This record gives sequence, structure tokens and C-alpha cells, in this order.
Amino acid sequence: MKKRSLISLLLVLLFSISLCSCNMSAKIDENYDIAAYFREALKGNYNPEEGSTDNNNATTCHNAAVRFFTKYSLNPTDEQMARMVEIVKRAYAKSIYTVNDHEKASYGFDVLVEYSVQTSLLNLAEQIYPIVNDMNNDYTVEKEKEAIDDILDLCEAAVNSPVYSSTDFINFDILLANNGDISVNLKLFDELDELILPI
Repeated sequence: MKKRSLISLLLVLLFSISLCSCNMSAKIDENYDIAAYFREALKGNYNPEEGSTDNNNATTCHNAAVRFFTKYSLNPTDEQMARMVEIVKRAYAKSIYTVNDHEKASYGFDVLVEYSVQTSLLNLAEQIYPIVNDMNNDYTVEKEKEAIDDILDLCEAAVNSPVYSSTDFINFDILLANNGDISVNLKLFDELDELILPI
């Protein structure tokens, strides 16, 4: 049993380390379009092709749903979580961003991504907190379920008419090794997920 736990721990550690960077290609020449990689990656995260087997969009949306319920200290049912994931999926599908062409840098390349901040869900805080406070004043599991349903109704209406507050940018710095390998910090993708659709 201890051996199995140790192996599991080592696999998790190895997986965590692998997430710190992504080896994109072993051979890079002047004609390689690095920005195209980011365009495809962000499309997969926010608006994948119909029938795509890429699970990046599912992960992105699930993480956002978890952040939402954590923010308001809510405990959704599985059905409510699934509903929120679908709401966030529709919100991300309406993301506005531009991936600029890559530029050379001393360490490799830079790819600047400009994006509009979609505040559709963030703007609901003033309506959601009173619902949560009323629920907590005389808490029952049933009252929480009803409160979450009401909040999800607000969220669905909000993402149907998205609101954008400003335009900003994030820079992906790509490291180029002597052997031609390039790597990028995958945590920047997570950061963009939160910046482009703040909860």
C-alpha cells in the first residue's frame, strides 16, 4: 500500500513538473510561426471546434466554475456544477482576443496576446452577495440549493449579453534553447483564463 502511494506521489510530482513548461518543437527555424501555436491553443481553450477531442476547454471551464463557487463559499450539487460549467463555456466562447505575431527576444521570442476583459460574471457580485447572506442567515441545505439555482439564473442571463470593461495584454515569453527546443510557462495560460473572464 505504501509503495503504491509513493508511486502515485511520484507520478503527481512528475506531472506537476511537466506542467511548468511545454516543449513545442525540437527544430525551430526562421519560418516557424510560433504565434500560430498560441492561436490554436487559445482556440482550444475558449472556443474549440465542434466534436473536438481536446479536453483543454473542459478543464478551463471546470476550473472557472470551481473559482466561482469558491468565491461565494457555495457547495453546488453535481448538477449545479455541470450547469455552471456550461455557463462558463458560453462565456469563454465569447472571449475577444488577438494573438500578435511573435517577436525575437534575447532569450527566444515574445508573443503578445491582447484581450478584452469580460466582466459579465464579475458584475453580478452586488446581486449575488445578498442572496448568499440571506441563505446564511437561516441556513439549510435546501435553501442553499435554491439560492444557487437563483444565482445560476442570473449568470445565464448575464453571459447571454456579455459586457467588456477594458482591453489589456499578457506577454508569453518563449525560451529558445541552443538545440532549437522552445518552451513556454503553461501557468501563463491559467493566468489568462482568469484575466479574460474574471469571476
